[in-house]
Amino acid sequence: MLLLVGTAWGEESDAMPWAVEQVSTQEMYLRWAKHSPEEIIAHAQKAVRYIQENGPSIFGEFNDPNSDQWWPGRPFFSPVMVMRCDELRLATHPIPKFYPTMIQPGFIKKFTDTRGEHTFFYLCAKLASQSKGAWTKQLHFWPGTQEPVWMAVLGLNIPGTPYQVHAFYITPQPDLEKLNQRLYQKK
Repeated sequence: MLLLVGTAWGEESDAMPWAVEQVSTQEMYLRWAKHSPEEIIAHAQKAVRYIQENGPSIFGEFNDPNSDQWWPGRPFFSPVMVMRCDELRLATHPIPKFYPTMIQPGFIKKFTDTRGEHTFFYLCAKLASQSKGAWTKQLHFWPGTQEPVWMAVLGLNIPGTPYQVHAFYITPQPDLEKLNQRLYQKK
């Protein structure tokens, strides 16, 4: 199943305050260049600590498309989403239209990026053997773009729970080796 969400974001623009004008792929990369991988890592680690302290009852906060805590600077900074790799599904998603589909068991196995790659399935496989977390990459649409953009996807396990978090770093050339080095230095 190829899930392309570019047009869906445009369809919701009137109802969703976080939606923005369409920008070129190059403009999207320029706006994201203001952020560093370390910011994304810190953002995801903050979510891990918050979930460890408060449990799954706070997942609703991660579903809020206008959350300044979990999707600040939207759409030019990453939301944090919660997933459950053992059930191959997301547990949260900030875009209401996609939430019901993405929380279904097995969804992660069906999801592909625009290249046909099973991004989150690969990420879950990496997280099963890398306790400190892992990065993978995908080519996919992002709110505000008309074309797919390259992004690195960070996954972190939430110790003591069956959950993981993931966050995105949009960059034209994701270097997973360098990103993983930065991740391991932060822990």
